[in-house]
Amino acid sequence: MPNKRGGAADTDVKPSKVARSLRGAGLAALLLAGALAGCGGGGGEVLVFAAASLTDALTDLGAEYEAETGERVVFSFGGSQHLARQIADGAPADLLIPAGRQPIELLERAGKIDGEPIDLLGNRLVVVARRGAERVPGDLAELAGWPAASISIPAPELAPAGRYARDALESLGLWDAVAAAVVPTADVRAALTNVERGNTELAIVYRTDAASGEGLTILDIVPDGSHPPIVYPVAVVAGGARADRARRFAGFLAGARATEAFARLGFSPAR
Repeated sequence: MPNKRGGAADTDVKPSKVARSLRGAGLAALLLAGALAGCGGGGGEVLVFAAASLTDALTDLGAEYEAETGERVVFSFGGSQHLARQIADGAPADLLIPAGRQPIELLERAGKIDGEPIDLLGNRLVVVARRGAERVPGDLAELAGWPAASISIPAPELAPAGRYARDALESLGLWDAVAAAVVPTADVRAALTNVERGNTELAIVYRTDAASGEGLTILDIVPDGSHPPIVYPVAVVAGGARADRARRFAGFLAGARATEAFARLGFSPAR
C-alpha cells in the first residue's frame, strides 16, 4: 500500500497536450462516465494518487462516492512529482490528480497516461503567518528582510506549490534575496505545519491549505500573473485493470456536486 506522504514537480518540461484545459469533448466524456457511476457494477476499488493539498476535499468526496456506488476509493496523498515517479516505476495507481501539469507530462513521456488529461481545478498562492505574530509582510518584497531559515516553501523540485512560489519570487527579482530564508519541505501540508508549530515564521502555500490551518493569518500578497496558473489535472493511468472505475470516479469529480464541494473549500475552476 502506498504511503500517505510524498513530494512533487519536474522542472523545465516541454508543453504537451495536457496544456489544453477542459476541452468540451473531454469534459463531456468525464461527465458521462460520472453519470454512469451509479448504474450497476457496484463493488470493486480504485486507487487514486493525489496532491497533498487535495487531502480534505477528496477524502470527503471519496466517502460520498463509495456510499453512492459501492466502489471503494483508496487514496495515496503526497507531493505530486514524487507520486508521478512512483507511477513511472510501476506503482499500481488507477488515477492521478497532481497539483500541476509537470507530473502528467512526465508520465505522458513515459507512455503512462491513458487518453486526454483534463484540468479539473485551480488554486491560489498565499503567505501564512501565526496569528498574533509581531510582524507580517505587507508584500512579497518584504520577504527579503526575513532571517535565515524562517520561511517554509515546498521544495520546488518536489512539489508544484514550491515551483509556483519560486516562479513568483523570481518574476519579481526576489529569489536570490529570499533564498537564505527558505526552508524546503516535502509538500504544502509540511510547510503549513511548520508555521502552525512555530518552526518557521512564514510559509507560502495554497489558499485552500491555508484555510484549513489553525491559528494562522492568511496574507493574500502573491500577485496574479507572477507565476503560471495553478491547475489540478486528472488523468487515467495507462495499463491499469481498473481504468473504467477510474474514469467513473473522474467523471464524478468533474460533476456539479463535486465542483460545489471543491468551491466551498476555496478551489476555483481551472483557467
